[in-house]
Amino acid sequence: MNKKIMIILMALCITLTFGACGNSNMSSSGSGNDIEALRAENKQLKEENKELQKQIANLDKGESTSSNGKSSMKAEDEYIAQSLELTSAEVKMCEGYSGREPGLVDVSIKNNGDRNISELTITAFFQDENGNDIAEDSFMVIGGYFGGNTLKANYSWKMASDEFYEVENLSDEVDINRCRIEITDITFE
Repeated sequence: MNKKIMIILMALCITLTFGACGNSNMSSSGSGNDIEALRAENKQLKEENKELQKQIANLDKGESTSSNGKSSMKAEDEYIAQSLELTSAEVKMCEGYSGREPGLVDVSIKNNGDRNISELTITAFFQDENGNDIAEDSFMVIGGYFGGNTLKANYSWKMASDEFYEVENLSDEVDINRCRIEITDITFE
């Protein structure tokens, strides 16, 4: 989802939540019923705010929410899960122009489906010792300026053995040996 839209929605939610608390037309001698009504309205607005935040989070994940409240996967995510196979990929230290640096190497992908892919992005997620993600870097390996050509249905693609994608902006706490690599985004031809 566009970040500007998400920020606008969050601002609207905050405005609604705090607006209910500040728009009291009570005098200092207001009755307890007025206060209880405002509390009930505030509680309802907070619940609506939570629901909107859940929907925003689902949209950020590329999911849509149906009228019954259940999320549905978008077609690209379903295709990734069912038809694309990341057969190999590794992050290791590589010799680059500026010396030794972490790089993504040996990427190999199989398209077991019936659709051509014009763009494909993979992401390396780096974890701490507890398995929590602490850093990530994404690479468009099919399409884009540096990516290969279209990955056709039932075709495989393998990265050249003398190439690597430089993993950038990793802090010192990141251990490149603790990572998982996934296909995270595609565009159909």
